[in-house]
Amino acid sequence: MNLIIDFDNTIVNSDKAIWKLYRERTGDLSTHYKDHSVWWYDEVCPQWTRDQQNAAFQDPRLFELLELFPNSIEILKALKKHGHTITICTVHRGEGVPLKTDFIKKHLGFIDDLVIVEEMSKSHKSMIYGDIMLDDSVDNLTTSRCVLPVCFGNGKWNQEWQGARVDDWQSFYQLVQGGRYEV
Repeated sequence: MNLIIDFDNTIVNSDKAIWKLYRERTGDLSTHYKDHSVWWYDEVCPQWTRDQQNAAFQDPRLFELLELFPNSIEILKALKKHGHTITICTVHRGEGVPLKTDFIKKHLGFIDDLVIVEEMSKSHKSMIYGDIMLDDSVDNLTTSRCVLPVCFGNGKWNQEWQGARVDDWQSFYQLVQGGRYEV
């Protein structure tokens, strides 16, 4: 199968990294990254303007703070070993693109393809075809041309998704392979 996998808030916990960067830069300890509910980080980073929020994605420190979700790498490697094609499709623009590319090459060098979409729109990933798309964004899932769009996680921003959903990487492995992956 051809698996199309999102990066931010799917393979890595971008919300937590943005929040940590915000805390480091402002000293504001009054928020929590789990309060993130829409694309913008207004409730998580209240002292930052939206320009500052956007600038965080260009900050090298963000990529130092990124944490991989548990079992994401191991399960992607196992799926690859089982013969699946893995394409990472992510949105990024500006000076942060090489930083994200380097992070992905370092941690996910085994993938088949990397697509970085620079255009921010509700259908920016709709040009990608595959069997399964795993993404945390309802906009990406509803415009997907993949056979089975699957929502990753239970974020406040994707609660309205009514289709297939997995809460973690073990569940995604089960969906694709029909069995448990032993880590």
